[in-house]
Order: sequence, then structure tokens, then C-alpha cells
Amino acid sequence: MKGISVEKLEFWKGCPGGFYRHRLSDRIRLNKDGNLNPEDREIHERGLRYLHSNPEEGYVRSPEEFFERWINTRSGKEPRLIGSWCGGFELQLPQAKIFKASDRNFLDIDGLVIASDFGYTGDFSGRLVFGINHLTSQRVLIYRTPLEKVVDGPAEVPSGEKQLLTGSIYGWGGPVMYPFSSLNPSKSAESTYSLVNIEPEKVYETLREIGFKW
Repeated sequence: MKGISVEKLEFWKGCPGGFYRHRLSDRIRLNKDGNLNPEDREIHERGLRYLHSNPEEGYVRSPEEFFERWINTRSGKEPRLIGSWCGGFELQLPQAKIFKASDRNFLDIDGLVIASDFGYTGDFSGRLVFGINHLTSQRVLIYRTPLEKVVDGPAEVPSGEKQLLTGSIYGWGGPVMYPFSSLNPSKSAESTYSLVNIEPEKVYETLREIGFKW
């Protein structure tokens, strides 16, 4: 099976931009003309329409609102990120690969992690450990509060400038290779958001504004 191309999910162009609590993972057989079956397309678009119409289930319209909710979640305030535990989340950029197998084309749908608060793993006891896949420079940016600076509480509030570190997410082992994937897909499933019709650069700009420097 050989990959042919990688691109954004073009059939989502008409969907309202925003952050959808919706993890993408699917493989769909394409028609002989290379297009999606209307039924398969409808299945994916229906899920987004539902979230957009019911934002309390996990739709956020802008990067500013998303990260405000993230800080609220870590601060114990409202409104919070739906599905987030201890502030943890995973933000993915939907992508598609077209594969050919047995003379048929398949659309392999998945998400590339853009940013993640690794609190969802339960491994850091509320300590802020944050990762960014920076698409432009193709670098992994890791932010981890030193243990001696951690304040007691259910979750560290990410205020002020964040410290950019080299090395691994957990503080041992080699550097993280670009792009990093989910540390634990089963644990992040409920707190995974897909970035739809918003450019990743808008996310990076907002992260810089709240203290992530690089």
C-alpha cells in the first residue's frame, strides 16, 4: 500500500471554523472517480453539525476562547473545556492520506497533533507539561515547570511566561522527535479537539499571547 498525497480534509470547507471535540480516525473507500460516497461524507459532516449546534457538547469558536477555557479548567473556573481533566487536552489538525490497494483508492483520515496539555495522562499531578508541534519550523516545543516551582493544588495555573525546554516530555531520555503523537490515545480520547477551518498559525499566535515564547 503506497501513500499518494497528504492534504487537509477539503470536504469540510463549508463547515464553520472552530474547535470540535471530535477525534478523527477512519479509512474510507472512495468511488471509482476518486470521490467520497455521499453517505460517508454525511457521516463525518453530521458529527460536526451536531457539535456546532450544541456547543455545550464540545464546540469552541476561536483560539482565544479555547485557551481561555483551558486556563479556566486549570483554575477551577467556568466556562471550562468540555471533556478536559486537570486541564489536559489534545488539539489535532485533520489530515487525509489517499492510499491505493487492490486497484481501489482509500481515504485514510487522521489528526496531526498541534498542541497538547499532557495533564490528560494523569502522570504529572497537576504540573504544567505542554507540547507544541510547530509546523512552520518543524520543531517540537516542550514546556515543563520545574518541580521546585510547582505550587500545591489540584492543577497548576498556567499564568505568566512559560519556560521553553530541550529534552523529553517526562524529563528523561532523548529529545522528542517531530512530530510527536498522542502519548496515550485512550486517555486523551474524551479531550481531543479537531481544528477545523482555522489556520494553525492563529493557534500559535494565541499561545504566544498567553506566555508561550519561542
